[in-house]
Amino acid sequence: MSDIGAPDTIQTVLSLINDCFQEAASTMNVGEEHVTVRVMELFRQEDLQGIAKLMEQTKMEKDFLADLQQFIKRWSTRVNTSL
Repeated sequence: MSDIGAPDTIQTVLSLINDCFQEAASTMNVGEEHVTVRVMELFRQEDLQGIAKLMEQTKMEKDFLADLQQFIKRWSTRVNTSL
């Protein structure tokens, strides 16, 4: 691995992270329908605490993806400008 320069190494890692991001994003898009169904189930059970917990978890997942996307964009820009 010592034959690869630092920008190439970072680019490779960013590419792998981006692949993971894409997979996570597509999984979450599929999961949104599940969240809707789960909220309705909890609503019928009058489980407001369960709905709040589910919404908090969903928000955390979306925030994580947004942060990860911003991280990839920031470092991709830095690597591309250093080449």
